[in-house]
Amino acid sequence: MKPIPWQWLEDMEAHATVLAEWRVACAEQLEEARPFLRPTGGRAESYRCTHRFPCSCEHRVVIHAPDRMVACCQCEDGGCEKFPLKMEDIAVWELDATKFTRALARACDCEPVRDALGIHRAHQVGVWSAARVPVVVAFPNELWPLGDMIAALFTRLRSRFVLLTPTMRFLDAVSIERLHGIQSRCFDLATNLVVGPRGDLRFVKRSGELFAEFAPIVDDSREETVARAAFRLVEQLDSEDVMKAPSVLTVFRLYCMEELSADQIAARCRCGKGTIINRLHRIRKRTGKEPNELRRFATHFNRMEEDVSDARARHIHRRILVQGGAEEETEY
Repeated sequence: MKPIPWQWLEDMEAHATVLAEWRVACAEQLEEARPFLRPTGGRAESYRCTHRFPCSCEHRVVIHAPDRMVACCQCEDGGCEKFPLKMEDIAVWELDATKFTRALARACDCEPVRDALGIHRAHQVGVWSAARVPVVVAFPNELWPLGDMIAALFTRLRSRFVLLTPTMRFLDAVSIERLHGIQSRCFDLATNLVVGPRGDLRFVKRSGELFAEFAPIVDDSREETVARAAFRLVEQLDSEDVMKAPSVLTVFRLYCMEELSADQIAARCRCGKGTIINRLHRIRKRTGKEPNELRRFATHFNRMEEDVSDARARHIHRRILVQGGAEEETEY
């Protein structure tokens, strides 16, 4: 897994430019960022100087024909020589905010929502857990202070929220005070988000661990009762349905306990995503609960499996002792 210097989301004011500029902004990790870019259909009117010793101006793009265009220096002293360009060089690409926020929603196990904040450089990713805590990603900079964005978000959402920012560079005293006052918290993408081997975004910690303070307060005894009932139903379903791998119980463990996505489980089990969706549908039908909702019981499920393993280990140990004792009696 590789981290990405998400700082460019703060540094770039317009989030729309040619691929050459995106490559510079992304510190040469354009391939990791490119899935979240889309062409606007527009063309750049200027282009960075590409000479070995670049001049100080942005070269003006002159199009003579679709297959013949050049970048001309605009320096007063005549500057450097013009250089040729291709149509793909001047194509403008922008951040696909919808695709980016959906990828973030999958990474932090959020229910995605339609972005309707109406706040510049801020997008709602979704809502997290049964408490439906809003998760928002914002791109502050010198012109758009983080403290002002936090105030605007609270006015709009009227609730505490999880705030994601590319870095912590703009988390000043004012921002910290405002977040504390509304019981919210900021997490940076630079240290918490990585790109997986299949190009998917992943948080280094599970969302339940990362956002633990935002989890709904529930009666633990009642929660354990619900978890045990759901676990027994899945075990019964697994024993009843004889099917090719992966089994219902395997998918249950990977999805509800390890919190992997359907795509990640399909890759691990070397099967189609449709197979995983089918198993999740069976779990939903038997338990009456969304598999995504069952993830909140992961701690209880893990404890149940540990108890079962311990019980089996004690049984085997007793059997060995009994058999050993019998053998000793035979020798006498």
